[in-house]
Amino acid sequence: MRKHNRQSVEISFDRPIDRALIENSQLAERIEQIGDKWKLYTDNPDGLVKYLAKFAQYQGLILTSMQICGASLEDVFVKLTEGKDYAG
Repeated sequence: MRKHNRQSVEISFDRPIDRALIENSQLAERIEQIGDKWKLYTDNPDGLVKYLAKFAQYQGLILTSMQICGASLEDVFVKLTEGKDYAG
């Protein structure tokens, strides 16, 4: 099985949804809501996209946008500095 690097999936639906419904996937390590879009950080973008498509169908939602994004510079910085104490 191929190990994925952390990526994000940005998605929006035709109407508001409850955050807890997305959290149920347990595929997203972090979830942010930005306006009408959700940004979900994951090491398994393929599995998350498949879950979200099934989720939308089950909930009767229309996907209005979806994008898979690589790690941003901020994501890389956070990963590199996790757990490091820079106080002198």
